[in-house]
Amino acid sequence: PESAWSITRMLKKDGYPRFHHAHYDSAMTIQARRRFNQVTCNILADWKGPRSRDKYVAKICHNLLINTVPPGIHNYNMLIAGFTQIGEHVLAGAVVDNFLHKSRLRPTQGTILCLIHHYRCKRDAEGFHMLLRRLIGRDPRGLNVRSKSISDVYQDRGLLRWALESDVALA
Repeated sequence: PESAWSITRMLKKDGYPRFHHAHYDSAMTIQARRRFNQVTCNILADWKGPRSRDKYVAKICHNLLINTVPPGIHNYNMLIAGFTQIGEHVLAGAVVDNFLHKSRLRPTQGTILCLIHHYRCKRDAEGFHMLLRRLIGRDPRGLNVRSKSISDVYQDRGLLRWALESDVALA
């Protein structure tokens, strides 16, 4: 485990991650993110419990650093679901916190399911209720799913009409 952490520290000192802009080459981006998910699935399949946690986390961190593109929403989904499935709720929570507080990625339906499942398995009622508040628009932070303040909606007739006619939460 120490050598994996040492390599990760060395990569950070050498200026990694060196991500390419994800919008320049979408085919390469998709391939790199898909490859990251495959490798991470293999790492999680080999997971041997708490005693080997450091080694496997270091491998995942190493792969995040050397990847050519930043992680996408499906990478977040896979990490949240994978850590939750193997019972590593602290690690899943770290990914959830990063997604909710630092990421600007738009969640998919799968993301919302992963988040709900994570809070359910962790038995975190407070986190679950926070997620629900963000989903229905009661928390102004939202989930980066096109949230608008109610005053903006009422000031713009077009936006108000769209909100009333669309499948949105108007609160």
